[in-house]
Amino acid sequence: MKPRPADCYRTGVRIAQVVPRGEQPWSGVLTVIVHLAAALARRGHDVEVWQLHDWSPATYAEQRRALEAAGVVEVHVPQRRRLGRSTGMLAEERAIDIVHLHGAFNPSNTAVSSGIRRPYVFSPHSGYDPVSLERSSGRKLIYRWLFERRMLRQAALLVALTDVE
Repeated sequence: MKPRPADCYRTGVRIAQVVPRGEQPWSGVLTVIVHLAAALARRGHDVEVWQLHDWSPATYAEQRRALEAAGVVEVHVPQRRRLGRSTGMLAEERAIDIVHLHGAFNPSNTAVSSGIRRPYVFSPHSGYDPVSLERSSGRKLIYRWLFERRMLRQAALLVALTDVE
């Protein structure tokens, strides 16, 4: 077997962590995204945090400091009518290897997953826990059948917090 040239090996993966629209600075999901992105960057990966809504400098200062200290790149994704298409093009332009979506029953995640042509990871963050499913159960059932099931089937990896989930 002929050895490959050394420059064909990369040490890091290009990862986009997508912050769903409307995540507030005190959100547990946002806290996980920031810490995960920073940890992956410290391990040598090229990590970007894609913001689907504006992060005002004062309100998100703590998150920004943590990301900057770890060398994570913040990418503001402009609000467009076709979010899936624009994030799909963004993933291609930025040569992203894998996209990580966070949070169940979130229309922005469904839109992003429909437009990207890269593998993606999906973490529901307890969104499928029985207690969570009881809240607005009718709407969640309809949304799951219409949108979420397709997103789950196409995910390269699903990350659950509990066995029940």
